[in-house]
Amino acid sequence: MPAGSREIDDPAAHVSRSLAETDPSVRAVLDSETARQCAQIELIATENIMSRAVREPRQEIAALRERYARLNAAILRISASLDLDTVLREVVDSARALTGARYGMIATVDDAGAIQEFIAPGLSADERRHMAEWPHGYQFFEHLQTLPGALRLADVPAYVRSLGYSEELTLSKTLQATPMRHRGVHVGNFFLGEK
Repeated sequence: MPAGSREIDDPAAHVSRSLAETDPSVRAVLDSETARQCAQIELIATENIMSRAVREPRQEIAALRERYARLNAAILRISASLDLDTVLREVVDSARALTGARYGMIATVDDAGAIQEFIAPGLSADERRHMAEWPHGYQFFEHLQTLPGALRLADVPAYVRSLGYSEELTLSKTLQATPMRHRGVHVGNFFLGEK
């Protein structure tokens, strides 16, 4: 193990702890920098609140730090397992948590392009049944496989109608679909919906 690093006994527990619990030295550096920045801001005596020009960037920085910590925690959870199904579920769950998406799915395909595995930990049994019953589901998936890159849709039902498919069983109004490739070969698609 490299000098200065430490082993994490339980990655799942590591994720649920605050930065102060997980890495007190990093938290101390961040607190020190925040205090330094606050000490150097001079307010006019008549001001009794922090100006919007100062407050908003500080809030954005704090939000970015939190997102960065959550991303690092997701990386630790994902890399903690060697089981492909577990890794794919962690990827979907982490992507949903980081983006605020209601739905997240990964569909892997075999050499012929047929769906090999469908991982959607956020879907209920009813929602899975709805998707399976949609008569145009497989054609829509085939369409997504032919796209050269990511697709972002603000209105899935309208897009599905424009392709000539019925939209009555689409689960999401919004969708981001991204092809997954391994060494240039299409191996599946990643989906986030209702973000």
